[in-house]
Amino acid sequence: GMEECRVTTSYVSLYGHVKSRLKRSGLDFKDLSQDEEILFFSRMAEIADTYNLSLYSCACPVLEKVPGIRRGSCIDGELLESLFGGRVRKSKDKGQRDECGCSCSRDIGIYKEDKNGMVCRHGCVYCYVMGK
Repeated sequence: GMEECRVTTSYVSLYGHVKSRLKRSGLDFKDLSQDEEILFFSRMAEIADTYNLSLYSCACPVLEKVPGIRRGSCIDGELLESLFGGRVRKSKDKGQRDECGCSCSRDIGIYKEDKNGMVCRHGCVYCYVMGK
């Protein structure tokens, strides 16, 4: 039968400019080692199983080693088509990382160029797109 609910997850990619922004913002964060990531997501898989949720990872080969986590994608063309009908592009989005399983999609962020590079009006502290 069809899944009731699925969760797609990954661990934030802490690029240099993201770390700097997080530090400046005063947010506390932890850059997990690979072993710590596996431990964290193993516990997450146990919790998901308790609530009958299917857990998937996207663009994160480390997580595919965790029992209970399947390789997935944030933008799943097959799933979107089955849920909403119509025709959806299902080919891999070539603009993403090699490990990313996402289908072609259009970014709905609103970016503009400023002295810090490309920025989005939402200003999320953890965003990897925003400039310094």
